[in-house]
Amino acid sequence: MVHFGEPNRLIYQYGMPQYPHCIDLYSLLPASQTTIRSWLPRLLQKKPISFALETTFSQTKALQHCYYDHQNQLSHFGHHLFRIGFPILGCTLDEELWVAPLLIWQMKLQAPTPEQGHWVINSMEQLVPTLNPVLAEALQRHLGIDLYPLYDDLLKANDPERAFQQLLQALTPLLGHKPDLPDAWEPLPAGEQLEQLHQQSKLLGAAICGLFPPAKRSFSSDSLAKALQPQPLPSSGHKYGLFKLDPHQTSAFHHWRQQKVTVVQGDSGTGKTQLAAQVISNGLSNGKSCIVVANNLATLKYIQAQLSKFGLTQLHFLLQDTPADRQLFFELLRTASNSDTNLLQHNENRFEQLKNKLDRASQQLDAPYQASR
Repeated sequence: MVHFGEPNRLIYQYGMPQYPHCIDLYSLLPASQTTIRSWLPRLLQKKPISFALETTFSQTKALQHCYYDHQNQLSHFGHHLFRIGFPILGCTLDEELWVAPLLIWQMKLQAPTPEQGHWVINSMEQLVPTLNPVLAEALQRHLGIDLYPLYDDLLKANDPERAFQQLLQALTPLLGHKPDLPDAWEPLPAGEQLEQLHQQSKLLGAAICGLFPPAKRSFSSDSLAKALQPQPLPSSGHKYGLFKLDPHQTSAFHHWRQQKVTVVQGDSGTGKTQLAAQVISNGLSNGKSCIVVANNLATLKYIQAQLSKFGLTQLHFLLQDTPADRQLFFELLRTASNSDTNLLQHNENRFEQLKNKLDRASQQLDAPYQASR
């Protein structure tokens, strides 16, 4: 059983209201907002949009579940999960019915306030659609339809409406005709309509809103196994960092320096995050750029705090919400590049002296071990 508080990845395949965190947008819209044609161009052109919702008691309860579960996910993991999926593709793939959103748009759900007595859905500042990775992979696997090149064109297009139509036309082999969206919103299919979709695929002018947990484009087991094959790397840069490591961490750290891919596994509290901080400090000291991802916001904040202890506050930035934080990130980069002062005081001669001293000490400590092998 799936409970609220556990965002379900089935929303990527079965966009129907009987699943938790999935609500039919058609049922929430007032009669004055039933035309897709007036709404879709603004969405594609990344212009602000807003929906004032009209809700029944049961719909209000469902929105409350979405809202509080979203706030909980945001505070613990930094994930903005509330999105709208549109349009909806109904089809049968390998004898299995799909009612899945084609594109997914990140939105903000605002609860009623004393000044504003209804629920509101607003667009994010950077309104960039995401291609449904679960649907795209299924279409590629079962029908050989690759949507990613057309999706990439949509993101870069000067005429996004035309690029959107070209993306829809890629579905022609599945639908049996040139796809086109209706002028008015449609409810999500139910009952006999679902039976009809078993017989004839259809692109629906329907949308779902709810919590979409992170889902990335997956890789085949063969490609993953190939990527994890040992691939030695030539020695590059020095081997020192800022943090103390135990023997197990040290062994993993040296393996990381020698291999293209390193997987470290351990229980909670065994020092994986400390090891990550050491890897980052070594990379920064060797003039490298580092991207650190985690499914837990606390992990990233811990690494930030550890780096800040050594005066590296200005060399890291926590990108918690890409659309919301991107503008601030670029502004900080612009300010730093235009500044005449160095972010960190660095004495190259002193650095080389200390590094050479550490090299000699390391060789002396390693000599007995190498002699005993």
